[in-house]
Amino acid sequence: MQTEIRKICSGDSGLTWKFQVNPESCDNPGHYEDYIRFCAISDQLSGRGTTYIMVESDDNASPIRILGFITFKASSFLMDDGEGHELGEGAFEISELAVSSECERRGVGTDLVKYATVLATELNEEKLGIRYVVLCADPAAEDFYSKPALGLHRIGDFYRIPNEHWNTNCIPMVVKLFN
Repeated sequence: MQTEIRKICSGDSGLTWKFQVNPESCDNPGHYEDYIRFCAISDQLSGRGTTYIMVESDDNASPIRILGFITFKASSFLMDDGEGHELGEGAFEISELAVSSECERRGVGTDLVKYATVLATELNEEKLGIRYVVLCADPAAEDFYSKPALGLHRIGDFYRIPNEHWNTNCIPMVVKLFN
């Protein structure tokens, strides 16, 4: 067996239907299951986000299952300057992340977040300015994202990241890539 992280494609549709999230691990498992089945490809085609899947393959390199997925998009880390102005810094947003219920606590989520940080750093070095990786954490997953190995922490009172209708109850978190 081998694993790889790669961009999702329409040929992965059959694998997405096998993907299930443990309802005890997040407050809305159906959202993540629906996202990978119905939204990941369309968001990619429309420029709203790009989804990568961690796939386990057999010895013939045929994909067997999706271990987890992560979706990225361009974003901002917003700051109140104390004088009524909102300032923004370039950010790389993890807009979706889920791990298969069969693969929890095996490092899949950690590997996907680390992949995001590496990708953000590479993009900063080669293509565009990115100072932060941001995300809106499901409240049930805050402890996961707060692990020292990931470096993420809650955003303070004078900071925020853009929200969409579905993540208004999430916990905004950030890690600064450079000092």
